[in-house]
Amino acid sequence: MKHIFLLLLISLSTTFLTAQSEVSIQIELLTPDIIGGVILEQDSFIEWIKLVNEEIKTECAKESGDKDLIVSITIHSHKDATVELFSLPEIAPSIIKALQKKIASHKSPRTKFNEYSLIIGGKINEGSPSDGDFSSVLVLPYDRKIEAFKALSLVDKQRDIEYWMRKDILPILAHLETNVDSAYLGVLSVGNVVKEGDFLQRSTETVTDENPDYWRATMEMSRGNQLIPFTKACMFLANGEFDKAKRLLDVIGFFYDKTTLPSKFDREISDKLNLYMNELGEEIEKGIALHDAGKFKDAIKLYKKLLKDFPKSAWLNYELYFSKAAASGDFGIEGDEWKKAKETIYACDPMYPLNAQAKSGKEGYRLFRRQEINGLFSSEDELKSDFTKYADIALDLENYGFAAQIYWLALSHLAKEDYDERDLLAHFLYCLDKLGDTETIDNFKDDYTAKFAEIEAERLELMRSSFMYKAFKKEE
Repeated sequence: MKHIFLLLLISLSTTFLTAQSEVSIQIELLTPDIIGGVILEQDSFIEWIKLVNEEIKTECAKESGDKDLIVSITIHSHKDATVELFSLPEIAPSIIKALQKKIASHKSPRTKFNEYSLIIGGKINEGSPSDGDFSSVLVLPYDRKIEAFKALSLVDKQRDIEYWMRKDILPILAHLETNVDSAYLGVLSVGNVVKEGDFLQRSTETVTDENPDYWRATMEMSRGNQLIPFTKACMFLANGEFDKAKRLLDVIGFFYDKTTLPSKFDREISDKLNLYMNELGEEIEKGIALHDAGKFKDAIKLYKKLLKDFPKSAWLNYELYFSKAAASGDFGIEGDEWKKAKETIYACDPMYPLNAQAKSGKEGYRLFRRQEINGLFSSEDELKSDFTKYADIALDLENYGFAAQIYWLALSHLAKEDYDERDLLAHFLYCLDKLGDTETIDNFKDDYTAKFAEIEAERLELMRSSFMYKAFKKEE
């Protein structure tokens, strides 16, 4: 893959001299090379940028005095490039108008998907005599994008994220995954799942957790490159399963190699997802206020209205249950409301940290384990050990795919003392066995039957020895 930045340095001269003024230019790519190499036709892009620079040289050289300038460029997939010019002190309006007209006369490149941004910064003669501050006039493409996202309605924020994943991010991931060496069969397979849209026809868990090729791909990636679990998170987002996506992104984000593609999208995904979830949370809080005021029916009405647009929110489904149970007085052990609600809540987020009822030692233990999630990752000293604690909780809750993902991350990235030198490979393979994947296990020489039995015995003993389990007469 060509490196756009290096090509630009080779292709473009940075200083232009004329009979009038001297213009010096430098380029800063705002979109990382690893993305640009996928979404741009690089030769035509570089030729266009050379023409743009020539026009800047010609027009700005007509301007007298010492000035700083910035040209902000964003290349789109669906329209011509957005080009904005800023200067300190101001350049004559006639020069700006002429420059914009000349740039528009050259056929703008288009991206295959997503957007590509760069800044051309420069000086006329010695540059601005005062330390110019462009912050009052220049809005960077990323900031403009986030401001536009903020202005969307809550429903449109959700649709925007889903569309962004399907039309922009996942095609980039599929391109990278289907253009690896043929020896990486797992990565190729995951890329084809994305490319063919299988994750839109079947559940994300079916095409990842229950797919041996997904785990092969996970193991094929170099240390720190979380491309495969990141792809899974993006599938969740594309399908509106934001709770699951956020849990996975929060985990893998700790292990990112900052030079890899997933880390390049981390900021924008986090910013958009947090804006969406915070706003949805504000709507849910309105229902909670009604509930706390004893207006259970009004709260239920609000929750049901929200659920028409946001059916995959575990928190929203839980609050609906809570208000319905309060309205009917159905908080008893045999309450029907919880029986109906829990399947929906845990389908939205298998790791949701609340459990309303327990009728046996096993259910009581799982209730306690869910509550323990809230105490994780609160101490810097225990941060690394908390990953395996999180995986163990997922294992006890039978969320085997999530548990396997964390066990593999811990095994691949953490020192043995961070997880008390436990056999995390056995735990990883045990989860895969529970998911019905015997193909991956066959790639390892050891007989894991005995180790799996030890893991089951250990988890059972930990449960039976807990105070929550012992608090119930009924064990299972």
